[in-house]
Amino acid sequence: MRCPEDGATLQQYHYLYSTPIILEQCPVCGGFFAKHEDLEKMQLALDKTKGVGMTKLEEYSAKAGAEEAQHLAYMNRQASLASFFNFMDYHMSGFWGML
Repeated sequence: MRCPEDGATLQQYHYLYSTPIILEQCPVCGGFFAKHEDLEKMQLALDKTKGVGMTKLEEYSAKAGAEEAQHLAYMNRQASLASFFNFMDYHMSGFWGML
């Protein structure tokens, strides 16, 4: 197939690299072309990668992952504070009296 703008031969590639949806792109102008019926398929594939339309199990796993990430961030902050105060206590005698 040829580009309607400049007549260059279009190159084919898979949408999101791994889907069966084929897009065509012009190497000259950068325009891309898809069949009309593939537009809905493209949206569904994109929604799936963003987590839209997840099953209950997938939602729970994602939520548990977010909560675990929050907990790990909190624990890292606590460890940093403990290291700081241990450093100050060791290197500055009387540090606690300044507080």
